[in-house]
Amino acid sequence: MAYERTVEAVKNVLSNSYKDGAVKIAIKNIKGGVAKSVTTATFGRLLAYYGFKVLVIDSDPQGTLTSSYGANVNSDKYSDEKYNASEINENEYNIGDVIFGYCDIREAIVNLPDLELDLIKGDLTLIKHTDLIDTVKYYSKDKILNYFSEIGISLNQEDEEKLISQEYRNMIQEVLEPVEKDYDFILFDMSPYYSSLNENVLCISDFVIVPAIMDKSSQEGYNFLIEKLDEVKDINPNIDILGILPTLYRSSTNLHKLYLESLEEEVEEYIFEPIPMNTKVSEANSYEKTIFDISKGNKAARAYEKNTRLLVNNIMKFNNSEVRFPI
Repeated sequence: MAYERTVEAVKNVLSNSYKDGAVKIAIKNIKGGVAKSVTTATFGRLLAYYGFKVLVIDSDPQGTLTSSYGANVNSDKYSDEKYNASEINENEYNIGDVIFGYCDIREAIVNLPDLELDLIKGDLTLIKHTDLIDTVKYYSKDKILNYFSEIGISLNQEDEEKLISQEYRNMIQEVLEPVEKDYDFILFDMSPYYSSLNENVLCISDFVIVPAIMDKSSQEGYNFLIEKLDEVKDINPNIDILGILPTLYRSSTNLHKLYLESLEEEVEEYIFEPIPMNTKVSEANSYEKTIFDISKGNKAARAYEKNTRLLVNNIMKFNNSEVRFPI
């Protein structure tokens, strides 16, 4: 591997900078249809290809990322009946199952040897788990405030909000702790809508990558996400935007060029190299593979390769390290 020495140098920086475990990256935009799952799947695949230990967690009920890795999505788990953990087969657990004690996190991790990475699947029951987290969120408010009242402690509104939010926003953090040190990177594919499950992910993530189409609605979704991240920083002050990734980009379209130029002028965050619109990406999805695995020489695949190296280099910059992948 041409990058072996660089990878080892990066690992040394990461082990010194992230004592608690892996670098956690959330791939998120409030706007759907921006190639978010494709991006998560491809970054995860390429990081593993370069030699990093990678866990990818599909926290989107659609399970698109899970499918793109060729892993089965069990839609039969989702029904209007009471959730029955005894009916869940091995390797069909999701992160919600782990949070609510249906399984240990190691039971939910599926090794994908052909892709050189580990996966926690996503499926429709994540909708139910999100509802449960919302219930915990509101139930915990009364429970916590009653407890403090009983022991004679009065909290102001700011302290109440902080205490309550920490109660339900730490759920993923708690279940991830046993395996964090097993990986260099943990990537989260997130649903477009904003939920308590998404809050959990953002509250433990070190970085966010924002895939964005160069149009008005996608940039509005980005602006809304920035507002939400400001709220998350009350709990996770260390979270940073690693960069904005222009996706489905058409260089021949004046509108895309104008929006990219506008983005470069208006935002402070780093902007990755655009991923060109390419039919091979859709073809890869239909084959349940990443673009890298069906067509390494493809323009979109090469762009993702370059951006994976830029992703690592940006993390090195955040950690004041001079280690760099050659671009």
